[in-house]
Parts: sequence; structure tokens; C-alpha cells
Amino acid sequence: MNDEKTKMMKSIESISDITHESVASTEEVSASAQQQLAGINKVSVMANELKASAKTLKDEVVKFKI
Repeated sequence: MNDEKTKMMKSIESISDITHESVASTEEVSASAQQQLAGINKVSVMANELKASAKTLKDEVVKFKI
């Protein structure tokens, strides 16, 4: 009976360890995803600024066409 109890406890401890590792991995993935999202948002802002600059440049070039 004690042998079965010991096996059961080791199995529960193993499951607990795996769960903790899974939580840590999930937190790392979440942090990476947040960093990627921040990068994507920054690229989006820069793309909008580039679009506005391109429009301004286009408007100025039109003035010089003969």
C-alpha cells in the first residue's frame, strides 16, 4: 500500500513540476508576443508617417511640373 502511495505522490509531484514549467513557458511566450505587438505598432506608426511624407512630397512635386 505504501508503495502505491509513494508512486501516486511522485506522479502528482511530476504533474506539478510539468505544470509549473508550462506556466513559465506560457509567460515567456506572452512576453514575446507583447514585444512583437509593440514592434508592429511602431512599424504601423512609422508607415503612416511615411505615407504622410510621401503625400507632402507628391504635392510639392506637382508644383514644379510644366
